[in-house]
Amino acid sequence: MRARGEGSISKHKDGRWMARFYITCPDGTKKRQHIYRKTKNEALAAMREELRLAAFGSPVVHDGRKVGEYLDYWLQHIAPNKIRKSTLIGYEATVRNHIKPAIGNKTLVGLSPEDVQIMINRHMKNGGSARLAQIIRNVLSAALHAAVNRQILHRNVARLVDVPQDVHKERGFWSPEECGKFLEHIKKHPFYPIFEMYFTFGMRRGELCGLEWRDIDFDGQMLHIVRTSQYIGNKTMHTKEPKTKSGIRDFSLSTSACNLLRDYQTWQNEQKDKLGDRWTENDRLFTTWDGKPIHPDTITDWFGKFIKRSGLPHVTLHSLRHTNATLMIAEGTDICTVSRRLGHANTSITLNIYSHALRSKDTEAADKLESALSFAG
Repeated sequence: MRARGEGSISKHKDGRWMARFYITCPDGTKKRQHIYRKTKNEALAAMREELRLAAFGSPVVHDGRKVGEYLDYWLQHIAPNKIRKSTLIGYEATVRNHIKPAIGNKTLVGLSPEDVQIMINRHMKNGGSARLAQIIRNVLSAALHAAVNRQILHRNVARLVDVPQDVHKERGFWSPEECGKFLEHIKKHPFYPIFEMYFTFGMRRGELCGLEWRDIDFDGQMLHIVRTSQYIGNKTMHTKEPKTKSGIRDFSLSTSACNLLRDYQTWQNEQKDKLGDRWTENDRLFTTWDGKPIHPDTITDWFGKFIKRSGLPHVTLHSLRHTNATLMIAEGTDICTVSRRLGHANTSITLNIYSHALRSKDTEAADKLESALSFAG
């Protein structure tokens, strides 16, 4: 038995059941609603749910868009105002390659936690990584969060699903001897200063590409990290501030590092004089042979070539950053200093990534303590 004012339910001529009722909108006005479902019980349940939500002041919507249509709208009109351009490119790829093929044809208001969970489970069953599963859920959640804020949806169903935990894989790194062998092998190459900086400071690739000569204080022997550069779509160089304030940091330059950079500056000026009008004038520290800002992938490609020629164990370019941190920890540098030099937002990130090196130091400390106590006894 329905209560007075709850509405009416009747069978439509096409066989569906229609619920007709009035709701009170958040602004106090009355609005008539029509809901169609396959069965009478489904229509009744849907009507009662909307009446319940309206009673609590929640918006009641009947947005007929598909998930794919809404995601396109979100990427074009909402997301660009909230995230960086480089991040937006990653979001677009995630939506295009993973979310839309799985749930793009489902209605936005009808999307359920089960739909999202099935998408995540299939991704894992097909050999996808746990990290990518997290990214898929997070991108969808960001889009649905915007829909909730705009009263298009009542809830963000992406937040109600479980995703597998990403087990961090410890990256490979080189020993001090291997680092020395690599640098000796490329000593006469114009890119030698680039990799010397990688080993010495553990910078990110984009930070290295974003360096300008004004960031080098030869008199004070300081290096300033204030920007990062990357190519958007492999065509346009995009320079920006680091993602977090911790990315802006300074390094002390040794006398040998200053001499290295002065020699490189001399070589670069000789290139300018040699090429004349063919030289692309800019203040970048590291450039191509004709002065253009160096593409990050160029550094990665040359690094792979150098490894093959030197016969050293294969590691990724980012592993040089990992090598730098591991060697600092091995030499007894405190974790706060390591975290600051790497530009991590907080020390917990550093502790998580470099747990292997810290375990080694813990074992070393335990051995020393045991030896000291044995000697004292």
